[in-house]
Parts: sequence; structure tokens; C-alpha cells
Amino acid sequence: MQNEQEALCELLMQQKKKYVKLNEVLDLTIQLAEAVDRSDAISASMLIAMRQEPMNSLAEIEKATKELLEHFTGVQAQRLQKLLRGRAECQPEPNEKAIDEQCQRNFRLLSKIVALDRPLNRKIGKDKAYYKQ
Repeated sequence: MQNEQEALCELLMQQKKKYVKLNEVLDLTIQLAEAVDRSDAISASMLIAMRQEPMNSLAEIEKATKELLEHFTGVQAQRLQKLLRGRAECQPEPNEKAIDEQCQRNFRLLSKIVALDRPLNRKIGKDKAYYKQ
């Protein structure tokens, strides 16, 4: 990275990639819910396995994002970390606004995924469910 602006652009690109992968997870989760409703264990197993690829991609995106954050120091690094976690305490700087908006879209999509996944997980996992009551 040559400068801060390039690093910010790359952060935005990573967040856009994250959105695409979250959309894939959402689509597969919807299909999984339909398979579970039909009591189609074979399709459900396949869809669970298929969700792993975008989940792995999301982990790679998170790793790349952490590496990008190393280009920033001090107050800006802290502000960007909070912004990426959806916990911005103040308005983003003008050059960070697009990142903030993309992160908000990502968090809305993630909320939809969790809302669908939570009851599925309890239904499929029973005592071994990921989400606790």
C-alpha cells in the first residue's frame, strides 16, 4: 500500500467482498430452512456443507481486513476498528463514509442471516446448538 487513501479504498473493497459472501450465506441459509421444513435431510446436509465455502471466504476477508488496519495508527486505527465492528462513536471522516455505509449494509445482512440461522441451528443441533437460549 502506498498511502492511506489506497488502504481505505482496499478496506472498502474488502467490505464489498464481504457483502457478496454474506449474500451467498443468506441464500444458502434460506435454502437450508426450506430443506429442513421439508424434512429433506440429504439436501440439508449438502447445503450445510455448501455454506462452508463462503464462510471460509469471509474468514479470509477478515484476515485481509486486519492486515489492512495495520497501515493505520493511533486514533484513526481505533476509529476504523470501531467502524468495522459497527460501533462507531462519532461520525466517520468524509473519506471513511463509504466504508461506514458498506459496513452498515453488511451488519443488516448479517442480522438477517442470524435471525434465520438461530432457529435452524436449534432445530438441527438440538442440545449441540451453537446459539444458547
